[in-house]
Amino acid sequence: MKPEQAIKVIDKKINRIKQAIEKDIPRLVGKHAVDFYHGSFEKGGFQNATLKKWAPAKRLGTIKGADGKYATLLSRRKELYNSIHFIPGVGKVTIRSDKPYSRIHNEGGNIVVPVTAKMKKFAWAKHYQTVGKGSDEFSPWKGLALTKKKQLHIAIPKRQFMGSSTDLNALLNTKVSEYVTKIFNQ
Repeated sequence: MKPEQAIKVIDKKINRIKQAIEKDIPRLVGKHAVDFYHGSFEKGGFQNATLKKWAPAKRLGTIKGADGKYATLLSRRKELYNSIHFIPGVGKVTIRSDKPYSRIHNEGGNIVVPVTAKMKKFAWAKHYQTVGKGSDEFSPWKGLALTKKKQLHIAIPKRQFMGSSTDLNALLNTKVSEYVTKIFNQ
């Protein structure tokens, strides 16, 4: 190989690596990170060296019908699950959830919710749907419908589904190394 040909090959590799760093690797990392965080919902906990299982939702086993069948942090529409996405940038990637309630579920904490007339009306409707109209049976909805409180203080347990993870870092290191090796071997 002549020196001019070697320089062309090296320049081509340098340009390919530059493209990988600026565009390809952020997309690769973003895709694998989102898949990893989706795994938290499937496993029912966050994987960081070990699986930290979530406390089960109180609705499980107490609500009849389809709403009582979904796993913790999941619903029919999988809104929180589907809100996790990545935004690739030049040489970087941001992984986020665009739901305003994602932080409280991920980190835990306390929230204050005002009790409105509309909320009480909805609670009565859900109570009748759950136990049937005219039934003396109690449901969690009846308690909300009859409350005299002006606001509810609700403790949301930490159910981490996103964040720093040694397992994710190891996975990303492997995937990026494989990708860079593939570039050099082409």
